[in-house]
Amino acid sequence: MKELYTLSPELLTQRPRVQVGGQIFEVDDRTATVRQMMEITRQQLPSDQQMDQVLRLALGEENFAKLEAMELPFAAYLRLFELVIQAMTGEEEQPGRFPG
Repeated sequence: MKELYTLSPELLTQRPRVQVGGQIFEVDDRTATVRQMMEITRQQLPSDQQMDQVLRLALGEENFAKLEAMELPFAAYLRLFELVIQAMTGEEEQPGRFPG
């Protein structure tokens, strides 16, 4: 008999989250959103504009505005972008992959 592979209910229903300071933000990891993110990254836009668009898409306008109001240092903003991409794509954080 062949193996049966299943997706756990958590993978199907729970959204990943990222924490910035004391705030927790839910990340939209739906397939349609990830496809939009991939399209944004293929565009010939400056990196900062791509990062803003991806974060706005993944976190929503309201949460993106909260992040902008925090005036994060660029290193923290870059790290947040990396974490959001990992959350959207289901990648496990790999030590040393993104120095932080």
